[in-house]
Amino acid sequence: MASNSNDSRPPRKNNRNRNNRGRKNSRQTITYTGPAISCSICGKNIRDLSSAIKEKSSGQPAHFDCIIKKIAENEPVQEHEKIVYLGSGKFAVIQSDNNQNKDFKVLREIEYEEREEDAPEWRGTLRKEIL
Repeated sequence: MASNSNDSRPPRKNNRNRNNRGRKNSRQTITYTGPAISCSICGKNIRDLSSAIKEKSSGQPAHFDCIIKKIAENEPVQEHEKIVYLGSGKFAVIQSDNNQNKDFKVLREIEYEEREEDAPEWRGTLRKEIL
């Protein structure tokens, strides 16, 4: 192999991250260090308190999936229908003709978590942990 004047340079790096040049990873993982909180429906510990929803009857936190199951028990869901989360404590039963959910129609909205002036105590504790 012939000697080249460029042999003193370090080898080229792959350009995989060329769009992120000079940017640092700004994502931080924030872990809740407060007391363990259990789901008011199934009784298991809630690992991710930020995804918990206030259970209607008790006002205590519950797993998102437990809330979906509870709504499914009370709301009749036909073929090509499913329960989805809209945000701000609202769920909906939607109808879609295909499984890709590109075209869907909201059949009925379910307001599960009512808007309140004061957040529940457990949510305030979580907010203090994050900030």
